[in-house]
Amino acid sequence: MKTGDRVYYISGHHGKGPGNPLKGSKYECQGTITTESKEDGLYIGVQWDNGTHNSYSFGDLCQANGGAMSPNLAFRLKKLKRR
Repeated sequence: MKTGDRVYYISGHHGKGPGNPLKGSKYECQGTITTESKEDGLYIGVQWDNGTHNSYSFGDLCQANGGAMSPNLAFRLKKLKRR
């Protein structure tokens, strides 16, 4: 992923809410990557379409325009919806 890519927040590691719009929750929305850490590559800043901004690691996000969803991710999202 790189600056300008469109993403979803999928991990749920940071909870869910307007500042962490988890895919599959009532807060779901897409965001745009605004910054990346140049040191370790783990910090990604995201500007969400709902007007909020937050930072994540690569494992917290998936590309919004990236084809089919992996079966593991689909299972994880289904499990999160049950909570």
